[in-house]
Amino acid sequence: MVRILHIMQSGIASKQARYLCRLVNDGLWHDVQHHVCLLGTAGSALNGDLLTQSDLFSVQFLGEFKELITHRAARRIVTQALQQNIRHLHLHGRQAFVLAAAIRKHAGDVPLRILASLDVEDLRVSSAVWPQWRMKHAGRAVDQVILNSRSGLQQCLAIMPDLAQRIRVIPKPLLHEADSHDRKWRPFPNHVLFAADFLKRGDARTVLQLAQHLQELSEAQFKIECRSNLSARTRHYFAAQAEKEGLPVTFSELDSEDDTLDALMKTDLAICPSTDPLQDAYISEAQSVGTPCIAFLKTAASESVLNGKTGYLVEQGDLHAMATILARLMRSVTSLENLGRTARGQTARLYGMDRHIEALQRVYLSDPSATTCLPRAEKKRH
Repeated sequence: MVRILHIMQSGIASKQARYLCRLVNDGLWHDVQHHVCLLGTAGSALNGDLLTQSDLFSVQFLGEFKELITHRAARRIVTQALQQNIRHLHLHGRQAFVLAAAIRKHAGDVPLRILASLDVEDLRVSSAVWPQWRMKHAGRAVDQVILNSRSGLQQCLAIMPDLAQRIRVIPKPLLHEADSHDRKWRPFPNHVLFAADFLKRGDARTVLQLAQHLQELSEAQFKIECRSNLSARTRHYFAAQAEKEGLPVTFSELDSEDDTLDALMKTDLAICPSTDPLQDAYISEAQSVGTPCIAFLKTAASESVLNGKTGYLVEQGDLHAMATILARLMRSVTSLENLGRTARGQTARLYGMDRHIEALQRVYLSDPSATTCLPRAEKKRH
């Protein structure tokens, strides 16, 4: 029996909290026992009621991950782990590498196996906060790195090239049951196209330009709803631009994941006008509820879209081609239905909790001394 101690900040987003709860409480595990350590202040989104199958203990402190605080937390973690005879630690989130280095220091000669799970945003924030030499040093403290998206692989290797043989790409599961949604495909009075999670002002400009092309190509009524994490001032600016040019584009704040899923259920098509790696998760969420997607080639999002089967891919920047496909699809509800059903089936198959747990179990139960390698799909293409 392998005993895993999950270590995660308590001030995390609800989606991450739900992920850890589902992960720990799921009944699909074999020969693995879970424990949870929370770093942060009281009143966490994670608590004993949710983590019913786990032994829960917390390390309480205030403030950011400064040097002294990190080492205090590491000392408490090592003490608690040794008291409970736990030798496998799974660190989640942007503090994983630096905290792993501190844990190694306080563990001394005690053999611990440390795994770190990160996404693209975690890597981005960590590399911005900590100097590169510190990140490289901290990376040596981790036995296995688990990335939830292939799009983060090159960024991770650029920061810490020594990790090349210790990386696994295991996509996070969708936290709702994709095949349980009773999606009813039907023609909408006004075709709604949904675009979300812009991280750059240029993505908003792209949507306005796309709307112009679509107006020129189609007489059908449509509306593009943009939910973004841009500042309120920036959203207001682009909304004013859309109104000035007579474009049916709205800009609003990006809400919780549940609100986004509800909006995607009522959407004809999901547009991915960005090249940012974080768009990959948005595309997977859309496809999971049967909303086909259109995205640019050679981006993170394009890895989730099967061209012509679950959506469409166009060359980067070719907004005329994207608008042409959109105009054609708006004339055919049958095409939208076929694309959506295929997309939902593929996403349910690839991103189910059972598949995710199976992949994690292979990592947890593997021989820590065994030589690992990158997934075959990640080999450099010539």
